[in-house]
Amino acid sequence: MSIKAPRKLERRKLDITPLLVTNRCPNDVWPGISTQSGRGPGESGFKLAPGESKNQTVSEDWQGRVWGRTNCTFNSDGTAPANGSAKACLSGDCYGVLNCKVGVGARESRYGSSS
Repeated sequence: MSIKAPRKLERRKLDITPLLVTNRCPNDVWPGISTQSGRGPGESGFKLAPGESKNQTVSEDWQGRVWGRTNCTFNSDGTAPANGSAKACLSGDCYGVLNCKVGVGARESRYGSSS
């Protein structure tokens, strides 16, 4: 008699999982969000004042990172640093852009930024 492998359950991939980011620091932070798999949040970078929160949703199979960026200055549309330098944030920079892309900022989020 042959033994059948257990049925693999299909995982739902709906955008119903909450992703709440809260700034508990005394200064403004600009969270960076990187999606490695699944469907990420609508915004991957934004500013949070002290005590402020932002709630977004991700897919149930989402995998990614969230980290804080500090002392950021972006141009008016968030596509470059305001001062024309290579970095827009003192720490956790995403190559000078407000909305982080996949894999961007991972090195700096773990080890801090270099000046």
